[in-house]
Amino acid sequence: MPPRSSARKIALAACFAVAGLVLPVTASAATAPKPAIGAAFPDPDVLSYGISYYAYSTNVGYSDGVRNVPVRQASITMDGQWTDRGDALPNLPGWVGRYQGTGSYNVWAPDVSRRADGTFIMYFAANNKADNHQCIGAATSWTPLGPFKPVQKPIVCTRSAFEEIDPATFDEFLGKHYLAYKASTGPGGTNARIYVAEVSADGLRVTGTPRAALAADRPEERGVIEAPTLIKHGFTYYLFYSAAPFNSGHYFVNYATAKSPYGPYTKAPGTLLDGNTYGMRLPDPGGQDIVSTVLGDRIVFHADTGKGRQMFVRPLNWNLLNGHPSIG
Repeated sequence: MPPRSSARKIALAACFAVAGLVLPVTASAATAPKPAIGAAFPDPDVLSYGISYYAYSTNVGYSDGVRNVPVRQASITMDGQWTDRGDALPNLPGWVGRYQGTGSYNVWAPDVSRRADGTFIMYFAANNKADNHQCIGAATSWTPLGPFKPVQKPIVCTRSAFEEIDPATFDEFLGKHYLAYKASTGPGGTNARIYVAEVSADGLRVTGTPRAALAADRPEERGVIEAPTLIKHGFTYYLFYSAAPFNSGHYFVNYATAKSPYGPYTKAPGTLLDGNTYGMRLPDPGGQDIVSTVLGDRIVFHADTGKGRQMFVRPLNWNLLNGHPSIG
């Protein structure tokens, strides 16, 4: 299973103003966090709505069977108790079939956001039974808990790709709507690129030509770049991403900056978060999402603790002088 993508969920301006006053804090092994969700919850995506937070993950097996999109809810704070709310996508659309290699439907990396009409849209990756490769689908619901009703055709599905996964939404304030995602032409997610495409106001169709925004062009990325999260801080667009194979021991999170959602993007040197950040106590961190809260921004990610890829939440601080993010 690959890691997940994510996305911005609520209005940014006021929360960034709060977060912008926070100076960077260097993480250390002494401050390694405990998991926010102490069970397998890979590729986490978190939606803030009302006084609650809703977390969604890649398909996971539970005592009552495999859930396509596990969903949990926490009130007031993401650092509190997360209550299991079942499966947000219990019924899959007709285009989804079991992957011939594993027999799984491969429902990966959900992304949930609220639309202008007050309803909710979920993007997810799943196996297209027509040609046995991953495509991106959509589903809608009146509530963040679902059940989400899937659209009967995939939103992104290019037959020349090996996989198209890790969808993540970004909405300009009173402006256009975008979908970022990963596409690769090789097995294991290699030869990967992150694309950005404009979508319709209802989010149900791509209206612009997808443009390649980032490629796996550094040696440490080992041919894999994925899990995009696109946000805007000040006048700059930040495209967070995960890189390297997700279970290699080298998986990490970094970011790139641009003056347009489409780029060109400049990658930050080094990494934002990797296995050494907490003294190798959180191996293979990635599949990140960025969530804006009244107390500042938070980065949500999974790490392989030996108990599965559990979900973690940490402050995302912004340097007041240069605008660079850091993990608190």
